[in-house]
Amino acid sequence: MTQAINIYEIYSRVCNRKNKGSIAPGARLAADQAAETAALLLRCPNATTLAGFREAEKHWARLAGGDNKSYADEFESALRSGNYVVKRQGVNSAWSKNYDPEQGFIYGAASLDRPSWIKLGSTTAPVLQRLEGFARKYQLRDIRLIFHARVYQPNRVEREVHQRLRTYREQMSGKDSREWFNVSARHAMQTAEDAIESLGVRRIGPMVPSSYMKTVVTVDICPTGWIEYGARLVDVDETRSQRD
Repeated sequence: MTQAINIYEIYSRVCNRKNKGSIAPGARLAADQAAETAALLLRCPNATTLAGFREAEKHWARLAGGDNKSYADEFESALRSGNYVVKRQGVNSAWSKNYDPEQGFIYGAASLDRPSWIKLGSTTAPVLQRLEGFARKYQLRDIRLIFHARVYQPNRVEREVHQRLRTYREQMSGKDSREWFNVSARHAMQTAEDAIESLGVRRIGPMVPSSYMKTVVTVDICPTGWIEYGARLVDVDETRSQRD
């Protein structure tokens, strides 16, 4: 019997391609939109979602210019065959020291299975999708996003954050992720902010604390005198002195 086509691998190539694309105006946004329509195609593989992805691919190709491969035909071939699966690969498979995508996300997350620990990583995929795959791979309950920022050179930022927090790293088994640190959410987010600043990495968006960090995590780890100020958590007295 012919081996089933893993259409998740096609989707992964779409996501990876957008980080190597043209810097033509609008091309990166169009690449993001193409990746989003590809994700929808994975969830609901049918003629309608395939048509939506094909149109998004055409729009990206027009903006990127050059001889760019479209993956719409590969998706269509797999769907027509009826012999396809959606099988996610290891979530860390693409992230080697030599892999430095042009843009992506730096993030922090927490899980009920790892109380008081923070997972710190980077990804080119949508952050929540990354965490869903991570939770499935390591069988974690209720993993929650704490903060994230979209930046250029996310892998470089990740390495700097891990280096700064190396003494807080938890010793995990060889079969588990080694991106866990025994630090507070506030400490982790501030370290990520400082790493971005010191490296001079350009931001695509601000550091965004999640609603979970604001309403749950900060209740336990932040005194009432700490508030958000310029996308940072700082002491109330510090903001007062800056205003005076």
